[in-house]
Amino acid sequence: MKAWQTTAALMIAVASVVGCDKKDETKTPTVPAVKTEGAADKMGNMMSGAKEAVKEGAADATKAVKDGAAATETKAAEVKDAAAAKAMEVKDATSAAATDAKAAIVETAQKYYDQAKGYLASNNLTSASDMISKLDGIKSQLPAEWQTKVDELKAMYDKAKAGVGNLMPKMGQ
Repeated sequence: MKAWQTTAALMIAVASVVGCDKKDETKTPTVPAVKTEGAADKMGNMMSGAKEAVKEGAADATKAVKDGAAATETKAAEVKDAAAAKAMEVKDATSAAATDAKAAIVETAQKYYDQAKGYLASNNLTSASDMISKLDGIKSQLPAEWQTKVDELKAMYDKAKAGVGNLMPKMGQ
């Protein structure tokens, strides 16, 4: 029997005997003597053990919370790094797309430029004018060196147009 059970049984037995003023003719059974020596010490030891168990449980719970917080912090850092990497990929893809778009515009401009020069060389001013108009339409999207090339092409067109105009009266004479 545990010490606290022994103490409880003894207290019940004493209370049943002491609490009654009536004389009872019936014999009360006698409870055998129970050793209570050291019960208080045992009870104190049990309380200390319980106290230690509570401390250990609290320490374990605190450690679990700290470990969970650290794991969450680590996961948050991983997510942040992944988002930064994805943002860099998007930036690179956007930059590549912009570079490709610029290259396509320059390629188109080169095609219009070459055709306009060919038309000017063959004195086909109407077709040259059409190509120069197309170049003017994309001129704002072109790099600076192309701005100059388009202006030079226009000057060549104007000279060719003026030259043809000067030839007309001579042909009529």
